[in-house]
Amino acid sequence: MKRHPLFSLLLLPLALAFTACETSSAGGSEKAITLDPASVTLDGDGLSTVFTASSSAEDTELALPLEWSVSNAALGTFISTGGLSAVYQSTSLLGSNAITVKDQSGAEGVALVYQGFEESLSETSDEESAE
Repeated sequence: MKRHPLFSLLLLPLALAFTACETSSAGGSEKAITLDPASVTLDGDGLSTVFTASSSAEDTELALPLEWSVSNAALGTFISTGGLSAVYQSTSLLGSNAITVKDQSGAEGVALVYQGFEESLSETSDEESAE
């Protein structure tokens, strides 16, 4: 079977992508952080939840201290962090906030906080039934 000369050039990015994925993992398994809970809904101002981080690889410990951040500080912030956990407190604004945690070796994890969705859904349902 005769191949077009550009065929090899088209396969090169795929080969590099697979090679890059393999080399980015330490010891054959990618190091990542799992957050518990992975997502939570907070329906009200000043509500809080505790996020707990753990290594996704059973034989790997997280390199402390952990760095916690939020995608939108107007929706909520951390009122306490330490060890493997952090306490997130919501504001009265509606939306979703991505929680990111990183350890000192570069492992990362993400969770989501949904704020006010249950309340806004029930208000919409009440308005529709009144019509």
